[in-house]
Amino acid sequence: MAITLIVEDGTGKADANTFVDLTEAATIAEQDARMAAYVDAADDDARALALTTAFAWLDRFEGRLAGDRTDDQQAGIFPRLIRHPHQWRHAGCPTQAEVPIRVTRAQLLAASAHLAGRPLDGVPAAGAGVVTAIRTARGGGVDFDSGTGRAGDDAANPAPAAIRELEVYFRPVRGGA
Repeated sequence: MAITLIVEDGTGKADANTFVDLTEAATIAEQDARMAAYVDAADDDARALALTTAFAWLDRFEGRLAGDRTDDQQAGIFPRLIRHPHQWRHAGCPTQAEVPIRVTRAQLLAASAHLAGRPLDGVPAAGAGVVTAIRTARGGGVDFDSGTGRAGDDAANPAPAAIRELEVYFRPVRGGA
């Protein structure tokens, strides 16, 4: 049974189940070796299921993200309403009606992790730092390289790289990140 993908386009759709369609996802994934499992998936049904699974997984970061959803009824964690641009940890605050490319990449990295058989679970509490989030995604590992091509990178487990894509949108954490 085919899954119908409903793409969040920045309007805060209540029925969205992905930030990216299959065509755009293929274009992005083919350019990133960490997304090989997505590219190599058996068919579009498997890719669509992985995208919707990853979309739901990203929702677990709601408590960590700066700002609020633009609409209480919207399905995805983006777009965000940012009342004060200083809420972002880093530069690059997206506009209110935008789903940033980093969020799309995070979804694809998580989808690839899912297709590679990596569990998408264990997102830490809102007060935990980025290192804790990545350690949790790695299953307790201690190597936090995020796909730079060095030994121990995230090619085998793209979930930590997905968190790295999202971290620029996390609320500042007092006492370190």
